[in-house]
Amino acid sequence: MRAGGGGWAANLADWVAASRPRYCGFFPCYVPRCGGVALTEALAVELADDRILVNVVAPGPIALLADFDEASRAVRGARDRPRSLRRDEALLKAVQTLIETDFMPGGTIRIDGGRHLR
Repeated sequence: MRAGGGGWAANLADWVAASRPRYCGFFPCYVPRCGGVALTEALAVELADDRILVNVVAPGPIALLADFDEASRAVRGARDRPRSLRRDEALLKAVQTLIETDFMPGGTIRIDGGRHLR
């Protein structure tokens, strides 16, 4: 990318990394996932002068596991708000937005349907 005059790189993190810990015992899950966001921000600073934009997309759950029973699906469905887009389409639109802009280096886009607000 340096030789080509710049470019764009996307990292993939987890929606919880863009949140804060919410309960005790979450530490082993939360801290390592934050590494992807920290890596993105550090690379964005390091590579900015080379016109390389580095961002991270942090999706929430994209699809239910195939082995979820009906009760688990019902609980999960109650927590997720209705959406006009399918989750995978929302993720693709976020990545497309990052590719089309040069004004968001080191940014994190959380694609979680508002789940972090609850």
